[in-house]
Amino acid sequence: MSRQEIVNECTQGKWVPVLVIRANTTQLPLFPTVLLAYKFAKRNLPKSWQCGHVEIQPQYVKWDTITFTFPRKLKNANFDVEVIECEEDVEVHLC
Repeated sequence: MSRQEIVNECTQGKWVPVLVIRANTTQLPLFPTVLLAYKFAKRNLPKSWQCGHVEIQPQYVKWDTITFTFPRKLKNANFDVEVIECEEDVEVHLC
């Protein structure tokens, strides 16, 4: 899929893919800025993965969260993708 097709599918279907970290629990990484999220993705995710950012309302978060204030490299992290379905329109921004 092209980048625009991904954005269109997410916004029309009112769903967003989000990165999670699998360990003993599933954690949703949070970042105070878009730049920090981008740097974290660049350090930790395979180059073949599309990255972007979304703002999620708290009622849609079903996992534990972990807030990063520095884009540190996570060794042996198990990254996965979960889908959040929303009732209202969503905005997806790809890097």
